Amino acid sequence: MNLASQFLLLREVNRVNINIQSVEEIVKQDVSLVHKLLKYINSPYLGIRNKVHNIRQAIALLGLNGTRNWVNLICLRDLSAEKPNELFIMLLVRAKLCEIVAAALKNPVLNSETAFLVGMLSLSDVILDQPMEHVVNELGLADEIKEALLYKKNPIGELLRMVIHYERGEWNGVRDWCGLNHFSERKLVDFYNEAVHCATEMTENMYQ
Repeated sequence: MNLASQFLLLREVNRVNINIQSVEEIVKQDVSLVHKLLKYINSPYLGIRNKVHNIRQAIALLGLNGTRNWVNLICLRDLSAEKPNELFIMLLVRAKLCEIVAAALKNPVLNSETAFLVGMLSLSDVILDQPMEHVVNELGLADEIKEALLYKKNPIGELLRMVIHYERGEWNGVRDWCGLNHFSERKLVDFYNEAVHCATEMTENMYQ
C-alpha cells in the first residue's frame, strides 16, 4: 500500500461516525492488512487462548476502538518507515503511557482507548511532515481528540501534556499534573516502565 493509500485509510478509519461493519470493510480491502491483523491478534502479546481465524472474529475481540487504534498504529508505522525507528518507539510509549494512566485514574471523562489514540497521533505531524492543524482536519477527528492534540486543554490533552513533560524530563510539569489529579509520582514511574516494556513487545511482534 502506497503512502497516499495509507493516509486515506487513516482518514477513513478515524471518521467520527464509523462503525464496526465499516472498519471490517476497510480492513478487508487490503490483503496485507488482513494478514497483519490476524498475526497481531494471535501474537503472544495479547495472550488470546484460542486462535482467531477471520476478520469479524478479530474485530469482535478488539472492539471498534481497539481495531481503530490498531489500524492507526499499522498506518503510522508504515508512514514513519523513512524516519528513525526511535520515533515510532516514542509514539508507542506515549500511547501506552496515556492509556495506562487514563485507566488508572478511573475518570469517566478519560477513556483509555481514546487516550491511547491521542498519544499515538501526537507525533503524526512529525511523521507526515505537516502542521498538526492540517493533520487533524484532514483526518476528520472527533472534536475532543482535535482539542487534545492542538491545544491540550481538555483532560486527555492535559494528560498528553504531562506525558510529554515526563518524556522530556520536565519534572515541574509532571508534579503539577500529579498534584492536581491526586496521582502518585511513584506509580507514574512504574507505569512509564510498563509502557516501555509494552512498546518493546508490540514492536517485536509487529516486525516479526
